[in-house]
Amino acid sequence: MIQTIIEEAFNLKASDVHINFGQKPYFRIDDKIVSAEKYDVCNDEIVLGFLNEILGSEEMEQLKTKKQIDIGIESSKTRCRINIFLQQGHFDLAIRLVDSNIRTIEELGLTTVLKDIASENSGLILITGATGSGKSTTLAAMIDFINTNFSRNIITIEDPIEFVYKPKGSIVRQREVGRDVQDFSSGLRSMMREDPDVVLVGEMRDLESISSAITLAETGHLVLSTLHSRNAAETIDRIIDVFPTEQQQQIRIQLSDVLTAVITQTLVPKIGGGRVAALEIMRMSIPIRSIIRNGDNTSKINDEIFFNRDDLGTQTMAQGLGDLIIRKVIEKETALKYCEDKDSLNRVLEGHYDLI
Repeated sequence: MIQTIIEEAFNLKASDVHINFGQKPYFRIDDKIVSAEKYDVCNDEIVLGFLNEILGSEEMEQLKTKKQIDIGIESSKTRCRINIFLQQGHFDLAIRLVDSNIRTIEELGLTTVLKDIASENSGLILITGATGSGKSTTLAAMIDFINTNFSRNIITIEDPIEFVYKPKGSIVRQREVGRDVQDFSSGLRSMMREDPDVVLVGEMRDLESISSAITLAETGHLVLSTLHSRNAAETIDRIIDVFPTEQQQQIRIQLSDVLTAVITQTLVPKIGGGRVAALEIMRMSIPIRSIIRNGDNTSKINDEIFFNRDDLGTQTMAQGLGDLIIRKVIEKETALKYCEDKDSLNRVLEGHYDLI
């Protein structure tokens, strides 16, 4: 039954399915929540049937013990990431549909600067944004670019595995937290003995996983990961603030050395339907390294991003949104809803008098 619901969601181009006790299933389509009226209201018996469809005996025991679990499954149409959790004593499911077809950077409509970033031999690349902003899809496109164009040993640690990569020019090993490794931190520590060139960390969650990712980048590996933050400046502050006060200056020095790029994205409704990713892209420059190292006000980073566009291919979110308006991918009114710096957006549109 749950497979039938997932298949319908896939056919409707939904990004998520929500199974809530006492309600009919819901689909998220183009960021709108839509009730799936043809299905019955979900009671405990129906939900238990769903769980028996998708969980093995060990996973069911883990769910009973921990009261929540993250898993990845394959349906006949697509791959799914599922979070099962308790709310008011009943199990609910949040199901994210993951396109089994890994789309390229070009197919996603993203700037080819991401190819330059992914071509680095070492360093730390972070993709940030809110939940549901498409971070995993962009990350998959960059990993697939490396896999296609380079001969590397790529190792991923994910919770759960979302996109499944077929080896092309590279070796790809994918490890799932809870099944293949105990947690992110222990998996990252063991990687040092596995001869990696490229490491994908599904999410930097805590001090230990952040510290391990920085250490891997310091030792000459290319590390890609995600973080829930709204822009490059907030990303840097958040990483540093995770560490005890007495360690923060040392982390500033390390981060200023290993950080390669921060790509922040949000999904914006397109003209004619669907959504497109708008990006802020920070690449390291001497002034930005100095800001991080010296503990200067990280708000200065936005100015560096804005004025380094021609040299480094960087862009603020306002510049990214402005480009989408100029290319007639999104409406200006839409961009204004997603842009915190509306004055900068208008500066980007200067000279395009029909858009101001």
